[in-house]
Amino acid sequence: MRQLEVVAVSDDGTHVLLASTQGATKPTHAVRIDGRLNAAVRGTLNDADRRESALSPKEIQARLRAGEQVEAVAKLANVPISRVMRYAGPVLSERERIVEQARGAVLQRPRGATGGGPLGPMVDKRVAAVAGLREDTVGWTARRRGDGAWVVSLSYSARGGARTATWLWQPNGRVLTSLNALATRLGADEPALARRRRSPQPAMRARSTARKSTTGTSAARSATRAAAAAPAPKPVQRGKNGRVAVPSWDDVLIGVQAPAAARGVRPRKTAAARGRRRS
Repeated sequence: MRQLEVVAVSDDGTHVLLASTQGATKPTHAVRIDGRLNAAVRGTLNDADRRESALSPKEIQARLRAGEQVEAVAKLANVPISRVMRYAGPVLSERERIVEQARGAVLQRPRGATGGGPLGPMVDKRVAAVAGLREDTVGWTARRRGDGAWVVSLSYSARGGARTATWLWQPNGRVLTSLNALATRLGADEPALARRRRSPQPAMRARSTARKSTTGTSAARSATRAAAAAPAPKPVQRGKNGRVAVPSWDDVLIGVQAPAAARGVRPRKTAAARGRRRS
C-alpha cells in the first residue's frame, strides 16, 4: 500500500490534496472531504462504511434510473444507504427532468393524431376534480426501460382506492403515448370526453330494449286474456237452421258484427235467383 502525504486543501475546500513523496509541493492525488473522511479522522468510521459494495457505482445508478428504491439497492449492494445516496443525486435529478419533459409534451392520439395542450396542466385539472381525492398522495415519477424509453407515472389515492396512470415518453422523438386506460382518460381532449358522456352505454341500451320488448309482450298477453274472458254477445242470435250463431275471433277482439246470415237475417235474393224461382 502506497503512503501519501497531505499537501494542501483545494481552493474550494472540497478536497484534500496529496502527494506520493514527503515534502512535495505539487499534489498528485485528491481526496473528497465527506462524511466518511470526517468520520475516519474522528475515529468513528464503522465497518459498514468500509465494506466492499456488491455493485459498482454504474450498476447502482442504472438500478436507480430503472426506478428501484434506494433502500432496495443498498440491500442488494450490501452497503449502507448513505453509500448509495452518493450516486443517487444525479439520477434523481435526471428522473425529475424527464417528468417535466413529459408533462410539457402533447399526447399522441390514436392513429397518430395529436391534439390538445400540454399533458401536465390537463391532468392536474382532472385529478383535482376526482371525488374523494387525497391530495397528499398525488405524485409523479419516471423510470427508464431497457430500450432507453421512459415510463412516466402519476399515482394518487381517492375514494375508490389507489390509482396509477402511465405514459411512454421517448425523448429523442418527443413522442408521448398512453400505456393504460386511466392515462388515456386523463389525457383525452374535451370534445372526446363530451361525446363519451352523451352516448349511452351499450349495457344501458340493451336494458332499454329489453324493457320495451317485455312491455310489448305483456300488453299483448293482457289483450289476449281480456278477449278470452269477454262474455258472448247478447241476445243470442240463431240462424235459419236454428243453430246459435257463434261470433268469429275478430268479432270478439274488435267488436265487428257477425255477417247477416250468422245473425239470423235473411239475405236478399238476387234478380237471377228470383227469375229461376218464377220459372
